[in-house]
Amino acid sequence: MACATFVGLLMSFTGVFGLGDDPAVVRTVYLVVACWVGAALAMLGYGAAQRIEWVRARLWARVVVADVLCVVPSAVLVWASTAWFGASFGLAMLPIFLLNGFVVWGAFIAAFVAPAMDAAARRERDTATAGVPRASFMDRLPPRLRRAELWALKAEDHYLRAITSEGEALIRLRLADALRELDAFDGARTHRSWWVARAAVRGVKRWDGKAALTLPDGREAPVSRSYARALRAARWL
Repeated sequence: MACATFVGLLMSFTGVFGLGDDPAVVRTVYLVVACWVGAALAMLGYGAAQRIEWVRARLWARVVVADVLCVVPSAVLVWASTAWFGASFGLAMLPIFLLNGFVVWGAFIAAFVAPAMDAAARRERDTATAGVPRASFMDRLPPRLRRAELWALKAEDHYLRAITSEGEALIRLRLADALRELDAFDGARTHRSWWVARAAVRGVKRWDGKAALTLPDGREAPVSRSYARALRAARWL
């Protein structure tokens, strides 16, 4: 809330919305409280965005969803409440409030809310997995992905694409070598080029005798016939 307080003080100093002629204490209290409400809505919106699997995997999507959820109520509240100060903003000005709010709160969410709440989510995951052995494979990933949820691995020529909840990365490693380092994970090979974590499976798609596993970000991991029997026995399919 410290950042929201600073924004409110800055808005009071500049006299936004034509409030510069109102008593300094009154407009400052009003604008700071309005920013607190907006910040609270931004955090609630970002928390809601983190619960949507496709959105959670993309930072820009989390920011946009949180921005939309925050802007609509906060902009309408500011637009309506400025009448208390004698400002004459008609209904035609509401879209301007919404557009300005989308830009301002989008920047606020990207700069302050997203880093803080993502860090809190990582700490929560770290606490939940404290004491649980971690596969050495995760140490091969870039630092930003090492605490993420591993969803799948895909072999691409001499490289391996690691798909996680925080993004993906290419590393120079054979799939067979990676599988020896994944004993701590509940997962299975689904294709000669794919390995999938059981917790990442969101659905099974079947067509013409073929099958694929749907991952949280919407992509599909193919299931080849040579691995289908073992997956059915393990109740993946």
